[in-house]
Amino acid sequence: MWYPDSKHLVYVHDGKIDMMEYDAQNQTTVYAGPFVNDYVFPWPDATKLVILTNMGNPSIAPNLYTIGLK
Repeated sequence: MWYPDSKHLVYVHDGKIDMMEYDAQNQTTVYAGPFVNDYVFPWPDATKLVILTNMGNPSIAPNLYTIGLK
């Protein structure tokens, strides 16, 4: 999916969240912990990502968390 700055893409694969420039250069893993696949959304002002996770604890329901980006 496109990141709100229109210069980057957010890519979910193999249990990781990566970001890369629009030309597929500089791919960087921004999160590799537990999360519910395909529940990754960019914050409108491009400062963070929102993910759905239970932080690896199966006894609690998943909740929304943010990942701050700089």
